Amino acid sequence: MKISCILVSTLFFLACSVKPQLDIVTLQRDLEPPRVLTVTPVNGTTQVTDLPRIEIVFSEAMDSNSLNSATIYLKKAGLNLGGTILYDAPSRKVTLTPAGRLSLNTEHTLTISTGVKDLAGNSLVSDFTSTFSTDSCPGPQASQPKLGFNNDVSAIAKIGCVIYVGGDFTSVGVETGGGVPLNTATGNIEFGVNHLPINGSVSAVVSDGAGGWYIGGTFTQVGAELRKNLAHVRSDGSLTAWNPGADLSVTALAISGDAVYIGGYFTTVAGAARSRAAAISTSGVLLPWNPNANGQVLALAVSGTTIFAGGNFTEIGGGTQSNLGALDAATGNLSGGHLNPSTNYEIYSLVVSGATLLVGGSFTCINTSNPAPACTGGTNRNRLAAFSLSGNLLNWAPTLNDSAHAISVSENIVYVGGSFSCYGTTNAGPTCTGGTNRNRLVAVDASANCLANWSGSCAQGGANPLQGWNPDADNLVRALSATDSAVYVGGNFTSIGVTARNRLAAVGKDGTVHAWNPNLNNYPFFIASGSNSIYVAGTFTTVNNQVRNRLAAISTDGVLQVWSPNANSTVRSIAATANSIIAGGDFSQINSTARNRLAAIAPDGTLLNFNPGANSSVLSLATGNGKLYAGGYFTTIAGQSRNRVAAFDLSTKQLLAWNPNAGDAVSTISISGSTVYIGGYFTGLNDNTTSCGTPGLVTRNRIAAVNDTDGCATSWNPNADSNVNAIAVLGAEIYAGGSFTTIGGGARTYLARLDAVTGMLLDNPASTGSIYSLVAGSNQIHAGGVFTTIGGIVRRYAGAVGSEGNVTPWNPNADMHVYALLIVGNVVYMGGGFTSIGGSPRSRFAMVNATDGSPIW
Repeated sequence: MKISCILVSTLFFLACSVKPQLDIVTLQRDLEPPRVLTVTPVNGTTQVTDLPRIEIVFSEAMDSNSLNSATIYLKKAGLNLGGTILYDAPSRKVTLTPAGRLSLNTEHTLTISTGVKDLAGNSLVSDFTSTFSTDSCPGPQASQPKLGFNNDVSAIAKIGCVIYVGGDFTSVGVETGGGVPLNTATGNIEFGVNHLPINGSVSAVVSDGAGGWYIGGTFTQVGAELRKNLAHVRSDGSLTAWNPGADLSVTALAISGDAVYIGGYFTTVAGAARSRAAAISTSGVLLPWNPNANGQVLALAVSGTTIFAGGNFTEIGGGTQSNLGALDAATGNLSGGHLNPSTNYEIYSLVVSGATLLVGGSFTCINTSNPAPACTGGTNRNRLAAFSLSGNLLNWAPTLNDSAHAISVSENIVYVGGSFSCYGTTNAGPTCTGGTNRNRLVAVDASANCLANWSGSCAQGGANPLQGWNPDADNLVRALSATDSAVYVGGNFTSIGVTARNRLAAVGKDGTVHAWNPNLNNYPFFIASGSNSIYVAGTFTTVNNQVRNRLAAISTDGVLQVWSPNANSTVRSIAATANSIIAGGDFSQINSTARNRLAAIAPDGTLLNFNPGANSSVLSLATGNGKLYAGGYFTTIAGQSRNRVAAFDLSTKQLLAWNPNAGDAVSTISISGSTVYIGGYFTGLNDNTTSCGTPGLVTRNRIAAVNDTDGCATSWNPNADSNVNAIAVLGAEIYAGGSFTTIGGGARTYLARLDAVTGMLLDNPASTGSIYSLVAGSNQIHAGGVFTTIGGIVRRYAGAVGSEGNVTPWNPNADMHVYALLIVGNVVYMGGGFTSIGGSPRSRFAMVNATDGSPIW
């Protein structure tokens, strides 16, 4: 209630000709007390994580001084647990973070006392209380490394304190994003829990000279901070304020004094025009240096006042120059004191070693655009060349039969990685006619005599400087860093010689593979060396990966379990019983034992005897009423005819007579009391099922309800015009998701709220893309799929609808499709093909808050 008071002021003037004036001022005073609009966790919630974020939203702006531990507190059995209270004025939201982990399986009471006041000094009318109970399982600490999967997660279930996942993945590792410093002794992340994951790929890195790194690539976020393709990470893993930003990818970095030189695909830096090359001060200020290349700059190197640039361009530094240019470090123009040779194809790598510039790429000729072998007007150099720092081409001329992508020098040896298979010849094939076999890795003498005079006597090889080092990578090598103790190698390979190494390895100077094995899930672009670490940059998202073939288990506190049943093809659905995980999918074996598309595995990983043997894919599983329900494409299971849907006794695992007999695939099953809701691609049920009355097909288009006892279709018939992928029950309403555009007697795209009695369409928001997963929370339905909006509100791939059909604040903001959802208390477990949630790297698996969708882990 607001009370208005009117003040009337009469102004008298001595002059009779001036009429009296009345000034009316209206004063309003706010007498309305504040109210608590929402509390998270919702009152009565169970299975709340022991590390909750408690949020309170008020009806109006509050006096922040009144919001403290004396007026807002959490108690357990009368004991005040303490914590930190933060107030966000724009949202009118208070966040209470408890001082430590809450006791498991315990009721807690939140109190908001009458001591809280709004800005007008009005107090809450009475104390507000809300209770919740914690789960019996611990949640993950913020410091617990996040885990990521290398391919889609399509199913999630929980038994006890373990989350089981299924999908099409083959490995699980520690989430890093595309750049990470690794300890050279252990292969572990150098910053440990302080490492800030990067939400994209990193293509270039250079040491800052103080233990930190400048990084460039294709990303928008480092940790929780926005960074557009450029960032600076300190030696302790924290992020500096350095934030120039480039509009497109950065692929090369070099540092000289207080200037950081960058190359790539970009056309603007720090909001100013810079075509593919630029310089930024170490304080973050864009410098005037502007070579203005007309094509990509892929490599940079520094020598004194000269910046060498290589890539795929024909103009740079104000002149015509193909793929290689020496630029003045002050002006960005082509260096007047340099001969500036050119190449006929791209340059990928540049290294300054002493008085020599080493160049690697796909070129075959120097100082001509003509092709080999004639190189008319130029000189032949096949993928490797050496120049003096003034631009003279040296006699050093190793020949490779394919591209050189990376060069590193140590102790007068040039280590080269690329796509080549032969050294000393341009011929291909296993025999390397006229040359020597070297698969993607080679070492060449770089002593002064060899560089100056290729045909003369070389310190370590006579007239032939080829070294015996021959690690033999089975695929492309993209990155190298040679140190005193090892050569660190990165690329697309999965083995070095006979030793399995996924995309990153340490090789001794004698060619032997070291035990060091970070095991990346995708390839690196670049490796830079520090004192006790290397920084690896690339397209990978996880390191220290462990094999998990399509089935894996993670404890609720974020630890990968040894459980590894090893399915030989995709797992599409899993269901939890009291003592087993039931898996369904496309597989024919579990742990190398025959299990056709349906299997049961114990929590200790033991394959159980349940072996019904479906003759085609199992797409959906559900448990309830003492039964296990299975749906899919199969037509026989357990040796009997069952068209696309069947049920087993959970205790005996025997096939039941229950037989809805669907005419096409069943892709989702949901149980509510004695009713089983099914969805899929079918257009009819109960064909020739005599127990349901007169034999004959009952028309049910893609969604139906059947009796739990006999499998006969009920009268409920929403009639969808395309496939239904997911069904969830919330109270007296049925939610359906799929690819339909009409359902329940009306137009509705992909997401529908249906009356549980009539099957008629109720008001609710539609989505803009297919729905693959639905799960019911306490007062909302969480949806996952390939949509970008729900009800016209942006919700990328995941969103929620309230019990009244309203779009709720739940917004995980995934970057790709969501296939699986599981809600436990105030936590939603998510699986899919995404690589980030809320801008933070999360490779295909995440734990988010059930209220707003923010990442928990």
